[in-house]
Amino acid sequence: MIRDVYERVPKCKILGICYGIQILAEAFGGKCGELPKMGSCPLKICQKFWELSYIKELGVEPKPNLLITESHVDGVIEVPKNCEVYA
Repeated sequence: MIRDVYERVPKCKILGICYGIQILAEAFGGKCGELPKMGSCPLKICQKFWELSYIKELGVEPKPNLLITESHVDGVIEVPKNCEVYA
């Protein structure tokens, strides 16, 4: 269903976070699995993320890093072709 929407609406922008990114990765040919670590870690956010028009509209102050807490060990282990990683 996700691929179908994306193919019907080519200008559609999709942002996945946590389980959402795993669903998107699988839908577009990537792979998910167990990651090697769990706990708190810094997450580097690329400048191009903050330059996205729909992110600018949120009025959030850009930060180069966020401290996140991983509460599970599953994640994307292979990014699908034609997808961009922003953090």
